[in-house]
Amino acid sequence: MYIVNSFNLVSAVDRQAKTLSFDSFGVEISKRLILPTPEGLEAMKVNLQTENRSWGFRPESMKAMHYALAPGPDLENITRAFLRSALSFPGPVSGTVNNEEFPLFDWGKKLVTRANTDAVFGESSNPFRDPAVVSGFGDVDKGFSRLALNFLPEVLASSAHRGRQVLFQAFRKYHEEEGHLNASRVVQARFEIQQDYGISSTDIQHLNFNICLGLLSNTVSVVPWMLYYIYSRPHLLDALRTEVSQYIHVSENIPGIRENSVDIAAVAAGCPLIASVFRETLRVQSTNAQGRVVLKDTLLDGKYALKEGSFLLIPSAELHRSTSIWGSNCREFNPHRFMPDEAQETKKAGPAAYRAFGGGANLCPGRFFATNQTLIITVIMLLRYDLIPAAGNWAQPKTRPHISTTILMPVEDIPVRVSERQGDENVCWKFSWGMTSCDVKMDPEKTSA
Repeated sequence: MYIVNSFNLVSAVDRQAKTLSFDSFGVEISKRLILPTPEGLEAMKVNLQTENRSWGFRPESMKAMHYALAPGPDLENITRAFLRSALSFPGPVSGTVNNEEFPLFDWGKKLVTRANTDAVFGESSNPFRDPAVVSGFGDVDKGFSRLALNFLPEVLASSAHRGRQVLFQAFRKYHEEEGHLNASRVVQARFEIQQDYGISSTDIQHLNFNICLGLLSNTVSVVPWMLYYIYSRPHLLDALRTEVSQYIHVSENIPGIRENSVDIAAVAAGCPLIASVFRETLRVQSTNAQGRVVLKDTLLDGKYALKEGSFLLIPSAELHRSTSIWGSNCREFNPHRFMPDEAQETKKAGPAAYRAFGGGANLCPGRFFATNQTLIITVIMLLRYDLIPAAGNWAQPKTRPHISTTILMPVEDIPVRVSERQGDENVCWKFSWGMTSCDVKMDPEKTSA
């Protein structure tokens, strides 16, 4: 196995995507995790060993995901579905709270899991509406490293193995009841390609496991990390509220009731500071290792001989903590690092230096959706709620490495107290993404902010 942590060599890897294959690496991991039938495994391998990988089951599936999640109508629809679900989830974001205490990361995980899976799989048929499925995926996540070994999983990864079976059974029911017909375009597009290639019903059910990993292994922890960095820095909190508040449109259609409308898509497009904080959160917290398979003997950068059949890993944390790229404060959280007037040195490094969503020809297809959903929760929290640590002081939580997770959960959660901001009495909030708004309903005793 080769480990590549030099910026110049990573750039060379990205340029040689035809011989250093992410697709082949993905199939090897899928073989261990989703337990495909022999026919399903062969279908996944179709046309992965050639330089022209424009066709084949896996290349076409990935292309369909990129199209469905690229900026455009499909991304708008799935983002609005996320917003609707988030605003219906009990607790902060959806309604009135008064100095309530909750664990920050656990709350963020539950909220994003619900809204994310509602948006992707369809709210009416979402398997993750079943607590047993949520628990099963949690068991998979905890035992992922042993499960990925695929050696006596019933014994060495028993809880994770049982959790995987729960997911397989849930998606069997999902497809038998044609839940995919009410799903997002990304699910429907994948299903159409699966049908075109004659993929069996068993393999179709198991392939949803991969979507779950992409949806839930990383994004669920981005939101609480971003809120931690913002609320633990009062000056940053004030600056972000000032920036975002410019997008509040005020009206008074009901006497005595102020209506605040916010188009979060406009905030995402026009607020450079919140975009910088998001990118810096990912830079500081990303720990993923992107894999490749060497398809044939390759001379990397004209110097390093890579043997056919070998594995290659690119650890993002090494690149994100490089002083030659990010400067002497590379290990610090700098919310302004990606601001237009401060990012010139960063831009000189090129896109290969920033690996939060992969790199080269293998960028994560869900990167735009992940960005949108994180900004949705962050903007609503900024405008509506104050957040303070229950212990009185903010403390940087420690993290534990995890093989499947890009953004790590802390070893110990942060208990926080949340309350509505003062001055928001008799306010009705409407949040939208583009043209479609979602109202935050007023409490009979008090208008929710």
